[in-house]
Amino acid sequence: MKNKKLLIISIIMMVVGVSLLILGLLDVTNIGRLKGAITDDTASFKVTFTCAKTTLQVDEETTCTTKVDVGSNTITGLQGKIKVNSNLTVVANSYSVIPSGWSSTGTELFYGYSGYEVTGNSAIFSFKVKGATAGTGTVTMEPFDNQMFVMDANTRHDVTAQPLSITVNDSGSGGGSEGGGEQGGGGDTPVVIDNTLSSLSVSPGSLSPAFNKNTTSYSVTVANNVTSITVSATATTAGATIEGAGTHNLNVGANSIPVTVKVAGAEDKTYTINVTRSSDESQVAETDLSSITVNNGTLIPEFDKDVTTYTVVVEPNIAEIGINASTVVGTSNVTGGGTKQISSSMDPIVLTVTDARGNTKTYTLNVVINSSENECILTSGSYTVDNSQLVISKVGINDTDETIASNLSATCGTVTVSDGKVTLAFNDKTIVYTIERMWVPKTGNIRVNYIAILGGIIALVGATLFVMANVKKDNKK
Repeated sequence: MKNKKLLIISIIMMVVGVSLLILGLLDVTNIGRLKGAITDDTASFKVTFTCAKTTLQVDEETTCTTKVDVGSNTITGLQGKIKVNSNLTVVANSYSVIPSGWSSTGTELFYGYSGYEVTGNSAIFSFKVKGATAGTGTVTMEPFDNQMFVMDANTRHDVTAQPLSITVNDSGSGGGSEGGGEQGGGGDTPVVIDNTLSSLSVSPGSLSPAFNKNTTSYSVTVANNVTSITVSATATTAGATIEGAGTHNLNVGANSIPVTVKVAGAEDKTYTINVTRSSDESQVAETDLSSITVNNGTLIPEFDKDVTTYTVVVEPNIAEIGINASTVVGTSNVTGGGTKQISSSMDPIVLTVTDARGNTKTYTLNVVINSSENECILTSGSYTVDNSQLVISKVGINDTDETIASNLSATCGTVTVSDGKVTLAFNDKTIVYTIERMWVPKTGNIRVNYIAILGGIIALVGATLFVMANVKKDNKK
């Protein structure tokens, strides 16, 4: 009798566990992202839409606004993507981010920076939609890169979208006969949606063949000691989203880098860069410098061919500075050095290395004039430090005080980070820097689904009990 009860319990546990596992893997309504109990405030986070018109004729446009209702909470960013069904189209280049300090890439990834906060039911984004075909159109938001959330300081909160319906009617006789197509006299000029790139380049290296917006496949060859390559791309259509730009690590041999252009109302267009990293370990990058030296100043940090940004500290009585640089390969040349006049408003000094094949690499030197008020200079290899304005920027919104401190150094004194400030202390003086944090939506990361994990555990326990019950049953026999 006990074995029978154990069998029933184990079967029930396996059914419940497998159901939860499937539910979690499907990630229905984002239930898998629950972390403890949901508070009323978290549950109330939602995206809504308002449009100037909710009834349109075919080819008629209206302006819509995206709002985020977060109650009494304060948020600094939103990740998501505007979506319309086939009865509507989003008008290209009609989008605009409303909060000051916020930005976006087309109809995707609306984000802000620390200090640019919104609360309550705030307007975030505006765009135009156009009637495409007769029927019921819907405007909503969907996840971008499988995620849709608002950012509250260092915490993410899921949001739900409340779709808005728009009725699209046939345009009838207004504006010409049916079938007039794009030639309809007196009508609006059709919007041409271009999903191409206007520029594409890599560093180090050069594309073969030369870039053409209609050519989608390119090859690049780099030396063995080139471990990464940076892809730069510009879309022809303003506001388009580009995926694949940025720095990519390279394996020895063949590497394929897709660069995809996404424009609302058009198919995605992908350009492919095939990078070959040489297996010959004797090969070195011909665009590297072997040294940078300065007279009348101090180079910070010490030179390293892989470090491309430096600070040069000079005394206030120095009127000019001499920059000398040498290349690793004798056939390459470097420009931008020589004697430079020093002023408090001088631009950074840029050294450009060009090899025999035309590949280039740049090194940047920021000149800072020492003073009695600023005897110590703060530097960073990861962040941008403005010693004149006492601002540190390009700091990730999730970077902890310890992380920030580890990425900062000074010519003297001690550096501490707390309460959103960086303090440089030296000679009984203190200089306080303001931190400008930047929130960049994370994409492509693995999401831990707690419902799936719970289901798997229950199913496993149930299976174990099932086996135990059958073993006991067999033993009795």
